[in-house]
Amino acid sequence: MATVADLLVKIGADTSQMKKEIAAAKRQLNTAFGKEFMDISKTAVKALEGIVVGIAAIGVASLKTATHLQTTRMAFTNLLGDAEKANEFTRKLEDFAFNTPIDFTQVTALSKEMVSLGFTTDQVIPILQAAGDAAFGLGLGAEGVNKVTDAFKVMVATGEGST
Repeated sequence: MATVADLLVKIGADTSQMKKEIAAAKRQLNTAFGKEFMDISKTAVKALEGIVVGIAAIGVASLKTATHLQTTRMAFTNLLGDAEKANEFTRKLEDFAFNTPIDFTQVTALSKEMVSLGFTTDQVIPILQAAGDAAFGLGLGAEGVNKVTDAFKVMVATGEGST
């Protein structure tokens, strides 16, 4: 199984190989069609290079997301003591994040904190939903969700609320 570092190196290698192939194609076109054609095609070459860089960026972002998902599952496996429960809960969090303006990274961070404070997995998503509704309803955005959930966690930790 490839590691994240191996995949990042592979993406970089794939990008550099693509640039070499573009340069070789440019030389062949210059030989075949002359300078006039190459002047016109420089714009196309720049566009292709931009596409290659964009594809590489998408690949890196995908790897970061996959890495975050893997570490999230591992964290919940430790917190819940059961890999299957952790995978199921992580899938629920993915669905929740996909259907709300709260991003997956924030959802998982808040969820890990809540589970570690004693909240059950069945309680986490409804609390996040209510916090999100309140924060976004007041125009506070994602930072507001953090503030609402922080207040709720303090209430539970100080005994003013319960899980």
